[in-house]
This record gives sequence, C-alpha cells and structure tokens, in this order.
Amino acid sequence: MHIVLLHRSKRLWLFVSTLLALVQPAAWAEGNTRKVGIVTAASVDTASRLPAFKRFTDTVRASAPGLNISFEWRSAEGKSDRYPQILTDLVQQRVDAIFIGAGPAAVVARQATTTVPIVFVIAANPVTLGLVKSLEKPGGNITGVYEELPDFQSKRMALLREIAPQAKTIGVLWDAHSWGERVGSEMARRAEKAVLAAGARSEIVAVRGPDDLERAFSLLKQAQVDGLLVEQGPTFIFHAKKLAQLAAEAKIPAIYPLSIYTPAGGLASLGPDLTDSLQHAAGYIGQILKGANPADLPVKGSEKSLLTVNAKVANDLGIAIPPEVRARADTIIE
Repeated sequence: MHIVLLHRSKRLWLFVSTLLALVQPAAWAEGNTRKVGIVTAASVDTASRLPAFKRFTDTVRASAPGLNISFEWRSAEGKSDRYPQILTDLVQQRVDAIFIGAGPAAVVARQATTTVPIVFVIAANPVTLGLVKSLEKPGGNITGVYEELPDFQSKRMALLREIAPQAKTIGVLWDAHSWGERVGSEMARRAEKAVLAAGARSEIVAVRGPDDLERAFSLLKQAQVDGLLVEQGPTFIFHAKKLAQLAAEAKIPAIYPLSIYTPAGGLASLGPDLTDSLQHAAGYIGQILKGANPADLPVKGSEKSLLTVNAKVANDLGIAIPPEVRARADTIIE
C-alpha cells in the first residue's frame, strides 16, 4: 500500500509541476504587461507615423525594462467635445498611464480620473489650467512638459518681420473651440502684445470650430492683414493642411507654432522641439510604470526650439527667405 501511494504521489507531483511550468510564464507576462493610452491633437494615423512619436514609444519601453508595454491611440479629430468619451473609455479600459498631447484633453483627463497617472505635453500653463498645484510640485496624478514659453510669441513676430518686413497689419488666429475664452484669449493677448511691440497693427480672430476656418480667413482678408501669427490649438493641428492652404490662397505669410505645419504647406514655424518634449514625457511615463509617483515629478519646461522653413511655399508667395533665416533654420523644405 505504501508503494502504491508513493507512486501516486510522484505522479501527482509531476502533474502539478508540469501545470505550474505552463501557467507561470503566462501569469508572469500578465503581471508585467502595462497599457498606456495616447491622446493626440493630430489624427492617430498622422501622429503614429511621426518619427517623434516612434522615438516616444521606444523611449517609454526603454525607460521601463522588463515590462511588456502596449499603446492605445486616440484622437478627437479636431473636435474637443469628443475628449470626455475618449478619456472615459481609456479609464474604463484600466490603462496604467495616459499620455496627453493637447491641453483641453488634459483638463478633461483631470476630471475623468484622480488615480490613473497622466503625463502631458501642452502649450498652456498647467497651473493656470488647474492641472497641478505648482510646476515644481504637481501634487496629484498629473505631470509633464509645459511647451509654451512667454518669449515664443515675440520670437515668432520677429521671424515674421524678417520674412515679410513690409507687413503692417498682423493677424492673430487663436483656437477658441479647443481652449475656450479664458485660456485661448490669454494666448491671443500675449501674441497681440508682441505684435504691438514690433510697431504693427493687430487683428485678432477667434476660430470657434473646425468649420469656422473659412470665415476666419474671410475676416483676415477683409482686415487686409499682410502677416499672420497662428497660436497653439488642437483644432489647428488636426486641420494643419487646410489651415496652410487657406493662408496660401489668401497670400498671407504665416508663422506657425509647431514644425508639424510646414510639411503640411505652412510657410515657417518656430516653437518647441516636439521630439525633445516627447522624450521628456516618455521618460516620465517609464518611471511611473516602474513605480514613480507623478506628484513627485516636476513639470518640465521646453529646453529646445525648432525653426522650420518651407522654401517652396515662400517661392509661391513671392518671398525670398533671408540668408540669416536660412542659416538659423533647423530644417528647410525645398
């Protein structure tokens, strides 16, 4: 009887050992899997193809070795009223962290969850938006990169002066649809201040929806603007090609806030280096996935700027890009 029981025990032990060998790798994989939501201002197709976002996802994985990380891409496609559903969906999917590439989406995310870690790259001041207590000590579940520095408007105006020195009336186009009156109008006022400081007249025009771009350019043409500063805005990013086309048709030299506009047909852009900002954000997400607390990670400012010029568009507008601008440009599209 002892011998029979011994054989049965061995068989049972072998069966359990085999079962554990099969189950443990799957359990290990599940325990080391992390899901990151990505909410972009551009379309998912456009954003996922950008080299800057390819480096972003690579850096997230490199910053969290040993984890199996997947990404859930989302875009409001230029329609800010879609952000609540997008963020609710990601929270319900139990993502481990969310990356936000649009300020209005970050505000919605803050309302959607106080527990899921959120890392942003945005143009508006996150303290003003109520996202963090301070840049040094965010104090909640949100941190990231604050891209828009106060002197960027002055630098864009100076660039416009170099490229179109004859411009006397400068339009300022701002995204009321995405930002709302309080935040968006403050951006517009800073740009207007830069225009007036340069000795030019200003014409501020708000865009209140994706279908409002034609009306906005009609107003700019009526005001006979001969130069344009385009402010940061998710609506503008998603409709970058259409925005650049309308500026070209109106023969208005325009300066844009991000390099994404120039391949889409924009004349020139001066603003934060998206690749650099995304690298900082990716590093933070990696740290968070390994256990860091967003409340302890200070909001970073933009450290690099990027000047991009589309020489083909300049030629179509009859503009000769000054040698000094060419020499400073990080990228020239011929």
